[in-house]
Parts: sequence; C-alpha cells; structure tokens
Amino acid sequence: MKKIFTIILCTAVCLCAANQVHAQKIYKSKAVASYLKHVSSNETQLQRAVHNEFKRSSSVDVIDFADNMTSRRENQTLKPFLKAQSAFNVDNAAGFTGIKNSYPDVLTLIIPFKNEKLTVDLIKSDILTNTFRVITDKNPAGELVEKGAHYRGVVRDSKSIVSISLFDKKVEGLISMENRSNIEITKLLGKNENDAHAVYATEDLLVKSNGQQNCQLLNPPKSELIKTPGKNVAPAANMQTCVTNYWECAYNLYQYFGTTSGVSFFTTALFNTYATIFSDERIGMKLNTVYIWTSADPYADDLNTFSSLRTGFTENLAMLLSSTGGGGVAWLNTLCFTGDYYRHSFCGSILLSTVLPITTYSWPVNVTTHEVGHNLGSPHTHACAWNGNNTAIDGCGPSAGYSEGCTNKLPSTGGTIMSYCHLTSVGVKLTKGFGTQPGDLIRSVVSSCITSTCQPTGNTCRPPSNLRTTNITTGGATLLWAKVAGATYYYVYLSSDNGATFSLVGNYIYGTTFRVSGLSANKNYIFEVWVACASGLNNSASSSFTTAAASVAPGINADGKNAVFSVYPNPVTGGRFTISLLKGYENSTVEILNSWQQVIIASKVKGLQHSFNTSLSKGIYYVRVTNKDEMITGKLLVE
Repeated sequence: MKKIFTIILCTAVCLCAANQVHAQKIYKSKAVASYLKHVSSNETQLQRAVHNEFKRSSSVDVIDFADNMTSRRENQTLKPFLKAQSAFNVDNAAGFTGIKNSYPDVLTLIIPFKNEKLTVDLIKSDILTNTFRVITDKNPAGELVEKGAHYRGVVRDSKSIVSISLFDKKVEGLISMENRSNIEITKLLGKNENDAHAVYATEDLLVKSNGQQNCQLLNPPKSELIKTPGKNVAPAANMQTCVTNYWECAYNLYQYFGTTSGVSFFTTALFNTYATIFSDERIGMKLNTVYIWTSADPYADDLNTFSSLRTGFTENLAMLLSSTGGGGVAWLNTLCFTGDYYRHSFCGSILLSTVLPITTYSWPVNVTTHEVGHNLGSPHTHACAWNGNNTAIDGCGPSAGYSEGCTNKLPSTGGTIMSYCHLTSVGVKLTKGFGTQPGDLIRSVVSSCITSTCQPTGNTCRPPSNLRTTNITTGGATLLWAKVAGATYYYVYLSSDNGATFSLVGNYIYGTTFRVSGLSANKNYIFEVWVACASGLNNSASSSFTTAAASVAPGINADGKNAVFSVYPNPVTGGRFTISLLKGYENSTVEILNSWQQVIIASKVKGLQHSFNTSLSKGIYYVRVTNKDEMITGKLLVE
C-alpha cells in the first residue's frame, strides 16, 4: 500500500533546523501482523474487543504523528502551564480528513510522548444515538455541527484505556495506563495556524483546579428509594443494555470555548471517554442530546434547581456540566425512577482552569462517571456499605477529610471511580474502572430496568443463546451454546476473577461446544462466547459455572471407608490395595490423584470391587469415584 509523505516548507515562525517539518505518515498495515503478536493472553473487556476487531480486519489505517514538530511559538505558549509536553501538528490535512471521513472500523495512531512513541490500537466507538442533536437556548431546532469520528482502544503492550475523537484537523482524547499518570491529547485553543496539538501528562500541569473536586451525595425521599442489591452481584449474561444521556452545558462553557461547535467537540469527546469507561464495565452509554447555553443560564450550580427546571427529557439520565461549582453532586440510585426530578446529576469544575489554552479530560471523566455511578446505585467506596458487613472498601475519603463513618487503608495501587482517592497521594486509576463490588452493583441496577440495547450499526449476528455447561469436574467443564445464524466461527474467553479479566481459551471454534480444562477445583468461572459474523460484526453472551469440589468426603475413617466406597488396606504398604464400591455404583470411574490433584491412574470399574497393584511413592493421595453426575473423593495414604 502506498505511503503518504508530505513535506511542508515553514515560515520563520516554525523554527526547526532545516526550516521544514515532516507531515504525519499515513499508510496501511496488516492488522493481524501488527497487533496479534503483541496481544496478552490475559485481557480486559476492552483489550478483548480490540483484539477481536483487529483479528477480523485484514488491514488497518495507521496515522503516525511521531515525526511531527510544532513551532517554538506553540511550545512557548504552553510553557507557563506544563512542566513538560510533546506536540504534533495535523498537517497532512487531506490524508487525515480522508481517514476521519471514511471512519474505518480499526485505526492505529502513533503518538509522540516525551521520549516515547505510543502505539495506540483503536476500534470504532458508536456513542451517539440515531436521533443525536445539539440544541441551544436560542436554537431549539438544532445546530449543524460535526459529529466527529470516535474511537476507543488500548496502548499496545499495556493494560490501558484509550479514547480518541477525530474532528476537522483536530484530535482529542485521553490515555490512561496502569502505574502512570493519565496522558491528555488536545488541540491548542485560540489562534492555531499550524493545527498544533499538545500531548502531556496530567501530573505535569502547573495550574490548580477551579474547585475542590469533591462530591456531594443526595438521597431522594425514602418513599422513592429502590432496594439496592447486596454484594457480589454477578454480571448479567450478554450485558448490552443501553443507557441514554442528556447533557446540558452551562453558559460558562460557551464563554470558554467561544462557539457551539467548540462546546460540542469537547462534550462529545468527553462523552466518548465516559462511554469507554462504562463499556469496559459492560454497560452501554449513548449520547442523545447536548443542550448549550449561549447566554446566561438559570442555574446556580445547584442540583435541586437543575432537577426542578430541566424536565420532560426523554433520555434515562440528565447531567449539567459547568466550569464552576466545586465538584459534583448526584441523586443516589435513581436510574429506575419513573419521574424526572431525581434522574439528574451536576458536574462542576469541568474545566480544570479557564486560563488554560488546552483542554483537560482526566477530571471531567472522573467526575461524570462518578456522579452517574451514584445515579446507578453506587455509594462511595469509603462508605459503610460494602464487603457484606457494612464496611468500607478503601479509606481515601477519611484520609482527605470526608469521612462517612468507616475507616480503611489507602489502596496502594490507586483507587477506583467511586472513591475519593483523587484527593490523596494514590490517585484514581481509570484502568481499574469501578472495581468489582461497585461494578457488580451498577450492572445489577442497570439490568433491572433498562431493556434497550446499544448494538453497533450495521448487520450483526445475534448473540449466542442457551449457554450452558455439562460434564463439570474439579478441573474442567464442557461449554455449549446454540448455533447462531450468520456465524462463521466462535471463540471463548474465561474469567476466574468475577469478570475483572478474561483469557482467550478457545479460538476458531466451528461447532457449538468446547471443553475447557486446567481449572481449579470448587471455583466460580465466567465464560464468554463470541460469535464472528459473516457481516464482520461480533456479538457475545456470557454465563458462569462452578467446578466440582475436591475436598475429602465426610465420614472417611482411617481404613478409607465412607458411605460410597472403602479402600483396604489404608495406609497402603507394598503397593497393593482394593477399592470396594456400594451397590448401585457399578460402572464407575476410579481415579488416583496425587497431592496436586493430578490424575495418575484411571480405571473403569465394571463390578463392585477393583484391585490395584502400583508402585506409588510414599505420601498422601486421593481416590476419586465418578458415577454419572456424582463425584466422591477419599484420602489414600501410602507408607
């Protein structure tokens, strides 16, 4: 495939050694060759989605910004605000616009960051409803604005979350990587002849926030409260429910960006990051309406006022964004309410500072996901509401001076979205999402009253149905599902940590059954079956099972006797021993396992007695008898 290389001659303002700057390279690469060799076997929900889409695609468009240089003028503009930054220009306008307008399913960006080149693999992010509109106080019929091309993805070779939105000669987004500060990507505001963009770490900002960046939580009247499920609510199978959103922008955002398009670009790019976070939690989010105040708004950064005045919206949730007002405030557990009043939230200090010539996304995505997390039923992680005994998950709130009656340690690797860890030294790590307990809780609330789905555009296969398991043992299970019309093949992922991470265990499966082995005894697993459709779009469903227990059956005596079988002699000397079965257990399978639960001898017993002559080393062994759906284990001692 031909590469696009463009050389642009610069004026004296663009001070590089040869008075010229190389435009970004735009080319195609083989998707599988460029991506699959880097993929980890232990994947998050987002990594898995990227993996599958790249695997399906024959090629990927690549935009390489790493060789671009911005002028000294732009770098001087940023110097008072940032300790360090990298920058690039969008100067291959035709090539960039062509990619944006074609909106490919997969895309790779190479982003300069300090002394690194970050390779970002992206898939299309379908965040807007078919009826999406941008309206203003002066134009309720709707503004004509660019919707943008929105993507979500990962940094190659890294546990990460990335959201990127492309507009006309404009790239906006956020990169969150494990054990690192968030990385912001944004076009410089104001006069920007070179279409310069800054790439910087949030921790390198030299300006302070407009507000406290804390949160107030309001409970609706007790008569309106709905019951919150308990701990460890399992994710619903095939969680593709879709929550629709109405976002309203206070007048101060219009004053900062200067145009309705500027506010719309920021809002939709922010929503893309917001939706990416929820998507990784298996909750779909779509933006239906953006309302922009182009004159003084009637709100005083007050949730009650917003709840009273903004009524009649058709979306599931309504949110007010403002550059003032401190932090955020939201009603708790109100998604499923039938009335309008309590399905609101307020997010303040949405702009880190009104003097910055660049946009920031770390705090805005933190506060928006946090406040809506309250709407979806989750208290703070420092509340006395978790672990099945009304204790706290972490101690970030009390550490920052916001106690709710419980104490706990600061999480050493950073907090989750519903925490106050952004006010402490450990920070919030977006790669952790909501965490297991809050995540399970909000998934349960969403699935209890939202029935619409966020399906991708185009013709897609239906998700697999009738997921079930059979032949479950201590170390394996057979997975089954119904055939899906239009499917070319299936692949299976397995999670042993309640859905936090998944590993690919089966690929290019052309039937509807798959045996998984090498599992731990008496452990719960979640499996996902993905269908690769002839149309190119994928879909999935999930279910769970628990492996059989390997514990010794009760009532085993020193001679190995129990209610089903007996071993004689026990302990064994000389290698010979006999297993006697009770009547009704003919045709059982008898296995001898070592202390690691590995089968070392297996025999099909036709009668009620079977003798073994072995050369087992001294130690503890187990006898396992399997008969139809029943499995009994006893202990065997060899001296």
